[in-house]
Amino acid sequence: AFLGTCSITTGGACSIATSALAAGSHSIVARYAGDVNRAASTSASFTQTVAKVATATTMSASATSLTYGTAVTFTISVSSGDGSVATGSISLSDGAATVGTCVLASGACTITTSSLTAGDHALVARYAGDANRLASASDPLVASVGQAMPTVSLAVTPSPATYGSQITLSGT
Repeated sequence: AFLGTCSITTGGACSIATSALAAGSHSIVARYAGDVNRAASTSASFTQTVAKVATATTMSASATSLTYGTAVTFTISVSSGDGSVATGSISLSDGAATVGTCVLASGACTITTSSLTAGDHALVARYAGDANRLASASDPLVASVGQAMPTVSLAVTPSPATYGSQITLSGT
């Protein structure tokens, strides 16, 4: 990729500043086009390694104390050490089980679920990283899910009943 041009100073030097290099190794050469008095020339190749940027993943929840069957929304954000916007995907896990996934948009995404079972869950959001950013994980967020209280009803037919007659009990 072309990085730019510069004017040679009276001292015979020039420099180019760029932030256009992606993470990875890059072979860079300088080319002098020459002039009336000097021939064109190309430098030896120089390998520049650009490291991936560190990231931090954070997560919040719409509720951390809820009842079984209630939907909860997790909001996950990924920030980059250089201030650039992270791209890629997030996986939300409860131990070894994956609760959900989402794709970052402007460095954030949400996952909504109502499938957490009764009990405490230490949930972790994991950012997979991308071409220029390192992977990272959030601190565990504990969601406490209480048992749902079902409504039980009983119907008796016929009601009232007479002695010796058959009755039917129906429960829901």
